[in-house]
Amino acid sequence: MKNNRTACVTISVVCAAWSSVQGQELEEITKPDATATRDFSDITRYPIAAFEPDWSDPRIEAAMLDDAPPSTLDLDENGIPRGKTLSEGDMILPADAEGNVAATYETNLWPGQVPYVFDANVAPINRTETIISFQALEAVSAVSFVPRTLEINYVRIRDSSADTNPRNSSEVGMQFFEQVFNMTNWNGNTGVNYIIVHEGGHCLGLYHEHQRPDRDTFVNINPNNVQANSFANNFPVLQFAAESYGPYDFDSVMHYGSCAFAIACLPSSNCNCTQAQQTINVNAPFTAQWQANIGQQTHLSYWDGLILSFLYPNWNWRFLSIGGIDIIGSFLSPFGTFATGYNQTPVGGTLWILQPSTYAVGPVLDKPMTIGAPLGGVTLTR
Repeated sequence: MKNNRTACVTISVVCAAWSSVQGQELEEITKPDATATRDFSDITRYPIAAFEPDWSDPRIEAAMLDDAPPSTLDLDENGIPRGKTLSEGDMILPADAEGNVAATYETNLWPGQVPYVFDANVAPINRTETIISFQALEAVSAVSFVPRTLEINYVRIRDSSADTNPRNSSEVGMQFFEQVFNMTNWNGNTGVNYIIVHEGGHCLGLYHEHQRPDRDTFVNINPNNVQANSFANNFPVLQFAAESYGPYDFDSVMHYGSCAFAIACLPSSNCNCTQAQQTINVNAPFTAQWQANIGQQTHLSYWDGLILSFLYPNWNWRFLSIGGIDIIGSFLSPFGTFATGYNQTPVGGTLWILQPSTYAVGPVLDKPMTIGAPLGGVTLTR
């Protein structure tokens, strides 16, 4: 990894010469410039800003020869597994006995690979489109979508155009056994389809950005403009701060647009509506910049890519946060002390300090590694 002083600091053997005077500030680590390019190839496998499909991908040819086994899914006429519920129009989630959505964000990530099969009704060009779109998710993380062989947990990608209510939808994160990934908005070409990328984000465990616990600070949901019987189901707020990280991301591909589920859009879910008909209003002082730009379907945002890279990190990444426990060191279960994070980060790896604070380091820092601070405000002292 290259040294990017605006985002991280590279510790090399020269750091062993740093003074051991108690309390001396060694380094202050700042966050990346918000206006900087989205190219963060220093921390992921490929530069996001320059993403180009890999046409030599062997999965494309393999998909044309795919002979998927018959589905074991018990789906209703809308392509939703029985016993589950549809939330926010496209997330298929388990429900408890009272019908409430059961959050699945933190406990059901895939183990680095997502096995999949194509249903027989997915046309060859749409299979290629799907694989190319999955490449955009793979480009910013260490996850891979792989053709299923004998894996027990896997995704069935189906064309939902013939369903009673055609829609794009996916289960959130890894479920047990076969799970469904519905698509109806195919581009009919072999470019990246960011609607598929959006559903792929759900498959990898992402919720919608406008479901964050702090969303009401940044956007306002207008229930009077939302289609009947859909407010509670289509715009729920996640209740736990642990389910979000970083600044509110208006640019996220996981954010809905201004007219999502607007009455003016019936019978569809998306359309162009007037300001008075909008369901999602961006609050001041962000209105001018973002009102017309939320719900974009053209790219992964910087934070989309960063969060995916944290959920599915490089093998030599470790994470540190205030309140963490010195056991696992993952993004969802970070270490709690700098000493453990430093010691457990492999040579040449990266230690991500997730929360701004002052961290006391040991007497000697002599391991080549990178320290990153996504939110900035991190100071290392003795």
